[in-house]
Amino acid sequence: MNIVKKQRLPNFEILRVLAMMTIVLWHCYVHGFFYLNATNDSNLITFSLTSATDACLYVFHQCLIIASGMGVDLFVMITGYFMITSRPRWDKVPVIWFQTMFYCVVIYAIVVGAGIYDFSLKDFGAQFVPVYNESYWFVTQYVGLIALAPFVNIMVRNLSRLQYRALLLVLLAMDFEIMCNFGYGKHFSGDCTLFHLATVYLLAGYIRIHPVDITAKKSFIAFCLSLAAMFLLTVLYEEYLNYRLNQPYGHVALTYALVGKNGLPIFTSFLFFVWISKLKVKRNWFTNALVRMAPYTFGVYLIHDNDYIRRLLWDSVMQHADAHSPWSVAYIPASSATIFIACVGIDFLRKKLFDVLRVNERLTALATAAEQYVKKRL
Repeated sequence: MNIVKKQRLPNFEILRVLAMMTIVLWHCYVHGFFYLNATNDSNLITFSLTSATDACLYVFHQCLIIASGMGVDLFVMITGYFMITSRPRWDKVPVIWFQTMFYCVVIYAIVVGAGIYDFSLKDFGAQFVPVYNESYWFVTQYVGLIALAPFVNIMVRNLSRLQYRALLLVLLAMDFEIMCNFGYGKHFSGDCTLFHLATVYLLAGYIRIHPVDITAKKSFIAFCLSLAAMFLLTVLYEEYLNYRLNQPYGHVALTYALVGKNGLPIFTSFLFFVWISKLKVKRNWFTNALVRMAPYTFGVYLIHDNDYIRRLLWDSVMQHADAHSPWSVAYIPASSATIFIACVGIDFLRKKLFDVLRVNERLTALATAAEQYVKKRL
């Protein structure tokens, strides 16, 4: 029997890589940079806009924080775009669960074996149920999304374009939250919830079922304008806080108060997603390298954001990053890229092991058998 390999679309594979790179960059800031460079008890890194060097560094870091806030939404949008029209893929659940468990168990064994952490039978047992224990918040919510997706797909495919738009408006209104207290998201959703992931999933699914008539150039301009608007709002927000707290004008702090996943980044991420979906990628050695990295992006997340790795990683890497040094302009992106590439290499080896043991093949067969059994019983 001839097996036809699914052809991967280079623009979406590159988007998958960019999404995970921004997630690594985001973690670089929120798990390392903020804590090791904080100038007060609120984990704030302040700059004076009266200093040219400080002003440039502030613009650079704040722009990276805003851009990196798109990562999770982009990752879910890719899933929504392709899964909204596909057959049910419940077989992905055990595959994701087993890969997550594999890294949890292996990393725990390594850190305990190296004497970094003491062995605990309770902690060891917890590594075998990472989805239940929310070892990774995203994996737990993502598995829930995959499990519900087939039913959600049936619903939206039977909606008219107008009905689908109305559904998105309701979902976005219920999901949206800014500055941790403004919007209905504080009542119905949250930036780390299944509700938010489902909203983003359906947003990307809409342009798959009802394509958006916009050019790549126009969508790129819209994306750039949205980034500029977010940056301007951030500066205004900081100056507003200065006014409320009687702080001197012109002193600003790096913040991700406006970059919650169910806030403004939804729209920025969507515009970036539309732009990439309209692009015609030229194949060369660089884009080919990015496409080859794409299958290992999920492993990058499982490795670098593991509970036992996170503190060791960012404390050691970010201790050399001085927020007020011009060298941080190169140091932070370079550190994030190095971590990303190293994790890709590790997951490449993991995939080779899984291929030899036919792990995914066996899990898929098991899931298919279970699905057939349930269908016969219903």
